Amino acid sequence: RNGFSRLSSIMAFGVMALSQANSYAISSLDTFSQITSTLFGYSCLVFYSVYLNKQTRSGHWFYLFSILLSVIAILCKENAMFIVPTTLTIALFSEIKTYSHKPAKIFALIITAAPFLIVSVAFMVLRKHLNLMPAEIGPGKFNIGLGFNILKNFTISVIQSILPHSSVSVYLDITNKRWINVAMVFLLSAILAAIAIRGIINSKHKKLSFVIILMLPLFLFPVILLNEINELYIYNMTPLFAVLLSIGLSQLIECSGKQFRKSGLMVLFCAFLFWNSVSVFNKCKLMNKNGIESESIHRQIEPYYSQIPYDGNLILVNPNTSSKTEYSIFKRTGFRQIQFGAIELVRRSRRSDFHVRFVIEQELDTINISNSLVLRYRDGMVHKVNLYDKAGTAVSN
Repeated sequence: RNGFSRLSSIMAFGVMALSQANSYAISSLDTFSQITSTLFGYSCLVFYSVYLNKQTRSGHWFYLFSILLSVIAILCKENAMFIVPTTLTIALFSEIKTYSHKPAKIFALIITAAPFLIVSVAFMVLRKHLNLMPAEIGPGKFNIGLGFNILKNFTISVIQSILPHSSVSVYLDITNKRWINVAMVFLLSAILAAIAIRGIINSKHKKLSFVIILMLPLFLFPVILLNEINELYIYNMTPLFAVLLSIGLSQLIECSGKQFRKSGLMVLFCAFLFWNSVSVFNKCKLMNKNGIESESIHRQIEPYYSQIPYDGNLILVNPNTSSKTEYSIFKRTGFRQIQFGAIELVRRSRRSDFHVRFVIEQELDTINISNSLVLRYRDGMVHKVNLYDKAGTAVSN
C-alpha cells in the first residue's frame, strides 16, 4: 500500500534475516521474551498506523487489536515500552501529513495514543507489586542515567546495526588495538551507508525515510536510558535499518540505466549479506564451543556435590581475566560459562540446601569461606581448594 517494490521488500527481508546484529534472535540464543516483545511491538505499530490512515472500514478493530498487541508485547518484556513514544510520534506525523493542524484534531490523535501509555504505567505498577528489579536513577550498570550515556548508547547501537563484521571480532580488535582491522570494517560499512543514503535522497520514499531516521532513538526506549547496554537491545532498531537500506539500494538499482551499475550494486548487496552470514556462523560456532565447555565444567563439578556442607555455599573461583579476551556471552572463560545458569547446578546436585557464589581469584582471600566448598577453575580443569589454617588461607590441591 505504500508503493514499495518487490525487490525492496526482498532486500529488507534479507537484511533482517541475515544481519549479524540479529544473531541472538536468528540462532535462538536470546530469551524468547526479548524476541516476542519486538514482534508484537512492531505488529502493534502496524495496526495502529492502519487505523490512523483509515485504509479500511474496520479501522476501529485495528485500533483495538493494536492495544491488545501492546499489552502482549509489554508483558513479554519491558523493552516493548518503545510503543509509547513511537505511537505518539506516528500520530503527530499523521496529523502533519494531512496539513489541517486543527488543535481539536491534534488533541484527538494524542488521545488515541493514551491507552499505550496507560498500558505501560500499569505494567510498571505490576512490576513494583511483584518486587521485580525497579527502574532507578544511579551509577549502576542497569540503572538509568540522564547524560552522555544516552548519546553513547545510541551511537553504539547504530554502528552495531550496520556493521556486517562480527561484533565479537570488532570489539576484540578495538580492545586489543588492532586498528587496521577496525578501520577496514568501518570504511567498508561507511561506503555502503553512503550509497544507501544517496539512494534514499533520490527515492519517492524520502519523507518516510526521514521520519524513520528521526524515530530511531525512540525505538531504543527505555533501554537507551541505561548506563550500559549491549547488542541484544538493538532488536527494536534493526528492522528500521533493514527498511532504510532496502529503500536506498533498491532505488539505485531500479533507476540505474546501465546494466553494469545494476549488477555492481547487486553484487555489493549480496556480498554484504554473505559477510553478515559468515559473522552469524562464527558467532554460533563460539556459542557451540561455550556449550561444550560448559558441559565439561558441569561433569567435573558433579563428584563434589556430596562434599558441599549442609546449608552451606558452593564457591566457584574464576581466573582473573580482562575485556581483551571476553565479550558478552560469546567469549567467556572459567565458571563464567555457567554463571547465568546456576540453577542447573542445583538441579544436577538434587539438593536445594546450598547457595552458589561466583568470585574471581583476587577476591578469594577477602571473603568468608567457612562452611563452604571452594572450587577453582584453571587451564580447563576444576580443582578443589583445601582449607588448612584457621586464618582461611586457601591452598589448592
